[in-house]
Amino acid sequence: MTTYAGDTCQLPGTSYAFGPRPGVIIYEYPTAHRPSTEKDSIVVGFKTRYPNAILLSVQCSVDGDYLLITLEQGNAHIRYNLGSFDHHVSELSVRVDDGKYHVLRFDRTEANSSLWLDDRPPRLHAPSDERQLFTLNMQYRVSLGGRPTETDHRRPSFLRLRRRLRRTSAGLVGRTLIERPFTGVLTGVNYNGLRILDMHAQGDGRIRQLGDIAI
Repeated sequence: MTTYAGDTCQLPGTSYAFGPRPGVIIYEYPTAHRPSTEKDSIVVGFKTRYPNAILLSVQCSVDGDYLLITLEQGNAHIRYNLGSFDHHVSELSVRVDDGKYHVLRFDRTEANSSLWLDDRPPRLHAPSDERQLFTLNMQYRVSLGGRPTETDHRRPSFLRLRRRLRRTSAGLVGRTLIERPFTGVLTGVNYNGLRILDMHAQGDGRIRQLGDIAI
């Protein structure tokens, strides 16, 4: 799996620029077709000069299940929960907030996972606890550039939320809160065979964008 497109992966993948104001691209699964997976394969191409952000978020309708690809203090991290424990794998040997193009690949089989960054050896996560669960259940949304949450602007807490945003790494676009918005370029994102940026550029109706994003 690569960030390239075309029948023989001969074409560069679609790129979108995020920022400087918050923005997010959201793929919504149809309600009757929300997948539960024991294996995942993800590729994200990106470049940025900002050290903290969410590159990709998978939100699930089952409490506790999630997957995040993040930048934290300039390093690449992946965090996920399959219903029992939080799992974490990271690449700490190199910072990626250098404005250069990087490719991150993540493969998961049940609770075990591998993270590749560019041409470096993989970082492996193999938990030994026998109580592990194996499935990322009932995925309903894959988001690029942050993790979105809808808010209700009619509630009194909305004004308090806006004040809190000034002190935290989140942004508000309309009624949507974007947690840890990404500023930079994402290229050729492939989530379990869904080439979300290519699909968005082609007008796929399951995908929408909010905020400051340009192709």
